[in-house]
Amino acid sequence: MQDLVIALGMLGICGAILYQARVDALNRARETSRNLALLAERDIERNFELYDLSIQAVIEGLRDPEVRGSSAHLQRLALFDRAATAKYLAAMLVIDASGEIILDASSDTPRSGN
Repeated sequence: MQDLVIALGMLGICGAILYQARVDALNRARETSRNLALLAERDIERNFELYDLSIQAVIEGLRDPEVRGSSAHLQRLALFDRAATAKYLAAMLVIDASGEIILDASSDTPRSGN
């Protein structure tokens, strides 16, 4: 009888330890998921901020008559900073009122297209 009580006591203790380990693992998984989501959110937010700043710089540069009157190479250097030519940004173009591409961040000669 005493052996049965000891065995049940040990079983109860092992069960409680396993349950607590499960709760701890779930809490760690939730915290890790929250941290990963926060990291992704900040990265996306930073990328949008870089895109916004790049677009604002192009707009401000296009308003400057000295920039508009320079060669295509100098215009590209003045208007498109390194963020605009980063590998994760597929294209940054300036188009005119009719939709024609007039400036391209990746080349002095803009690609053709509308």
